[in-house]
Amino acid sequence: MVYLLWRWKQFLQFLLVGSLNAVIDLGFLKADVFVFPSITDTLGLVILEAMTSGLPVIAARTGPSSEQIVDGSTGLLYMPDDKNSFKKAIFKLRDKSLRREIANAYNVAHHLGWGESAKQLFEFYKLAYSSHGQPS
Repeated sequence: MVYLLWRWKQFLQFLLVGSLNAVIDLGFLKADVFVFPSITDTLGLVILEAMTSGLPVIAARTGPSSEQIVDGSTGLLYMPDDKNSFKKAIFKLRDKSLRREIANAYNVAHHLGWGESAKQLFEFYKLAYSSHGQPS
């Protein structure tokens, strides 16, 4: 038993020294579901990381999470101020076919992220420039 713990400690030290991504990936591999309760995060890249890892995602319904998650299809959203809403979202995962469908959200997640956000920002700049003309 002591040897196994020592080997596990060595493995974790290797991961921590080697790559933070490996630690994150290991966490996603060990998880059954990813819950994202933040109501202040503006992009929530961790949601996309969980989706691309094949985890079903449950998140608080906010503007940014609603842009990333289609409720009941690519994840589950709950009302952040309603405990029963959160409980219902968790219990929905008892449905194996729904859980499987949500876990396949990695097909959608790779289209989102910083690239999409940068495109949106660029479009806003173009719109502002075209409506206000060239700077003098």
